[in-house]
Amino acid sequence: MKLLLLFFLFSIALCSYGQQTANGGASVEDKMREAKKLLSAKGPIKDKAGALRIYLDCARAGNLQAMNLVGYFYLNGIGTTALKDSAMFWLRKAAEMGNGESWYHLGTIYQNRKDSMPDFNIAFLCYTKSSELNNALGMYAKGYMFYKGFGCKQDYDMAYQLFKSSANLNIPNAMFFLGLCYRNGYGTIKSADSANYWLKASANKGYLRAKYELDRDTPEVDEFKIDMSANAVNVQPVININKYTKIENTIALGAISGEYTGSIIRYDWSGKHIVEQSPLTLTLKYQQNGEFNGVWKEGNSIVTKMSGELSPTQLSFNNTIYKRADRYSNKILNTFIFQKGNLNWYKKGDSVYVSGFIQLFSPERGEPDKPTFVSLSKKVSSSGSNTMVNFLDDEASKTIKVYPNPFSAILNVEFFIDSKKAVQTQLIAENGQVVYNNVAGLLEPGFYKLPIKSNHIVPGIYVISIKMGNTVKSVKVIKH
Repeated sequence: MKLLLLFFLFSIALCSYGQQTANGGASVEDKMREAKKLLSAKGPIKDKAGALRIYLDCARAGNLQAMNLVGYFYLNGIGTTALKDSAMFWLRKAAEMGNGESWYHLGTIYQNRKDSMPDFNIAFLCYTKSSELNNALGMYAKGYMFYKGFGCKQDYDMAYQLFKSSANLNIPNAMFFLGLCYRNGYGTIKSADSANYWLKASANKGYLRAKYELDRDTPEVDEFKIDMSANAVNVQPVININKYTKIENTIALGAISGEYTGSIIRYDWSGKHIVEQSPLTLTLKYQQNGEFNGVWKEGNSIVTKMSGELSPTQLSFNNTIYKRADRYSNKILNTFIFQKGNLNWYKKGDSVYVSGFIQLFSPERGEPDKPTFVSLSKKVSSSGSNTMVNFLDDEASKTIKVYPNPFSAILNVEFFIDSKKAVQTQLIAENGQVVYNNVAGLLEPGFYKLPIKSNHIVPGIYVISIKMGNTVKSVKVIKH
């Protein structure tokens, strides 16, 4: 952010303020030049507050660039205290008149809210407006949103193109992310030479994250050469591939409490590549009223107490946080807030299994963490309460679950039937070709799981269709 601030202030000094107002003419230009002198001066002569007063006069006279600068100064407290409402007023005014930089600054306000959660949807729209006006910062910011899937569908291809355009206009942040794209093959073909070129260019402009990345021997996608589908089921019960298996979803309360062991798996932003994996131990104590408390132990050193509420498909956490470093934090511990977990619970034999995604949020970065998957199991204890907890709610009984999505080796399909019905599952390609067909015949009422082995299926977009009696339900899936 500091580099972007320096870039913006430097651009002020280089801008040619040739715009004239209908009634101000050269006098507005003279004022703009005078404000520029006050900003570029050194020592006691430098007068940010004086520059702001001049820009404010020019903005009121209708100068578009002055409007943008006044909004930026109010936003960042330059020559004044930070005043968000005043910043929004002038930035909106300039943006509506076609200033691409103002659209970018408006986007940062919505993305980096301090008093509430970020509004990525509006931020993305602002960055789109900015990039359409060929603003270099807007191009970078829109690429960043595509890179991580904030306010839009995650798309490395779009991110790469935008980073490339912005990097060629000397934005150091864009150079860094373009280097990551080349290094990891995100949206383009892997190229160590191109990655090093852009990472060095970014580092030479003072972007420290680029320097840290250059110090690493391997890209993030090469650290773990396993995919989501292979690892997501590594502690799951052995269920026959391509066969319907009935799963128990009514579990004794005493069976929920206890110590679960397995893995926590983090993916890149597309959810296709594992970039980090650690052992995980989760100790849960489930209460009669649906509340729980417990201990989360990740790896050998991260331990945090947790509490919240447990529903059939979700964990909701109460003020649960922990600190950890990641690849891009340069060993600095960042705070992460546990938000919720979308989980699949079931019992088979003498074991209880839980797997699904945990949502974490970083307040320092002002954004969610990468997709994070947990896969755990425990043996059922004969002691404890025998109160039965139904882990299949009304909503779950009306839907089908398909995971992981995207998938590679195995696609899991889960569904519920309330009466004895004939069941048929098909995987259909975009051209209508049926590439997988499984006719089960009549199945007894209950909850079922069908693991589909997909080694013979080529990458692409498909529809998984399940016919249950006279009802057909479909979900779009991606094979990579």
